[in-house]
Amino acid sequence: MSAALVVFAGMLGACSSSSNNVAPTSVRLVNATTTAGATTPVLDLSLSGTPAVTGVAVGTASAYSSQNPSTYAASVTDETGTLSSGTPLTVNLGTGENYTVVAYTLGTTVAMGYLTDNLGIPSSGQSTLAFANFSTDAGPLDVYVLPQNTASVPSGVNPVFGSVTGQSLPVTEPAGVYTIIATKPNSPTDVRFINESVNLVGGQAEVMAFTPTLGGGLVNGMLIVQGGNPTTMAMAYARVRIAAEVPTSGTQVSAMVGTTPVTASNSPYIGPYTLVPSGGTVTSVTSGATSVTPPTTTLAEGGDYTLVVYGSTLTASLFADDNQYPGNGVATIRVVNAAPTSGQVNLYLNSAFTVSATYATAAAASAYVGIAPSTSEPISLVGATAVTLPSTTANFVAGSVYSVFVYETTSGTAGFLVEDR
Repeated sequence: MSAALVVFAGMLGACSSSSNNVAPTSVRLVNATTTAGATTPVLDLSLSGTPAVTGVAVGTASAYSSQNPSTYAASVTDETGTLSSGTPLTVNLGTGENYTVVAYTLGTTVAMGYLTDNLGIPSSGQSTLAFANFSTDAGPLDVYVLPQNTASVPSGVNPVFGSVTGQSLPVTEPAGVYTIIATKPNSPTDVRFINESVNLVGGQAEVMAFTPTLGGGLVNGMLIVQGGNPTTMAMAYARVRIAAEVPTSGTQVSAMVGTTPVTASNSPYIGPYTLVPSGGTVTSVTSGATSVTPPTTTLAEGGDYTLVVYGSTLTASLFADDNQYPGNGVATIRVVNAAPTSGQVNLYLNSAFTVSATYATAAAASAYVGIAPSTSEPISLVGATAVTLPSTTANFVAGSVYSVFVYETTSGTAGFLVEDR
């Protein structure tokens, strides 16, 4: 099926002035939040400061609340205090329409999108399905609907919808169990979501909503039945890449997560992300023909990670990557210091101190910091030993994420800049 034009869900709701003579509108709240802590968010929805829905647990939907048609500033609060309230969302609630506000986790806050519940109800043997992409972190997504238990996109198969950035048009599929895969546009092997057992029920209209994950590159899913209950479909995978920073140039570094191989990399380069099962650990690391003790960090659902293998003694450290969209017209950058003799390494942009990372007993990564976009920005690294960069200038693009890796070579200490997203 060919790609179709997509539109943001909020654009589908017509605005109407409030009046006692017009049919009311109805709105409900779906709690699609995720947290790493023991306390799960319980959410309340307010419209322009007036409570509309309260006490919505994770993975559930509230009943519809009748409202006057109007334009509102929607806000969601977490009764438990686990997540802070995000920026209010302008919602246009039209006469006689039903709407679903979808609340999801964005960093440490609650963010929102909304759907107009106007999909046609199909016959009993058919299911109507649309997609809504609420993840600015992952960006546009190609979406595939495939037979159940399909582990990857078959060669030559086109997406049902291409580059989905808001809510797609609906498609009708025979009722049954399917695999749904979302990928980076025009990159069917760059999987951002997969669930091999999605049950599409006959006589129902459903929306598969994609929401952000911990690392930013992947997306979670939630199948929301129009007027009915949602089903949470968390992304049960993480992504790992290898930064081969051993002193001898050209040495190949490889790793395994369970039975899944991570794409190998040759020093001093960084390989692409590999999709691996979450909940486990890196189980083996090899540099050339030498085994390296793997790190023991558990890979979280939806996480992005860099496995750095470094030093003459061959050490492996795992770092969590933050590929969430920076927003506000900035980029973000960090330093990963994997050079044992370097001590504290300071990053300077245009001669101004930006951020630092200190090697103590193992490799270390700085926090991410925001930087202004620029072209031909002077860049330098200063540590206990001289740090050589392949270029003394760099371009920084708004919305991108960068890492500077520092490592030891056979002749000194070097560093290089990588655009992570």
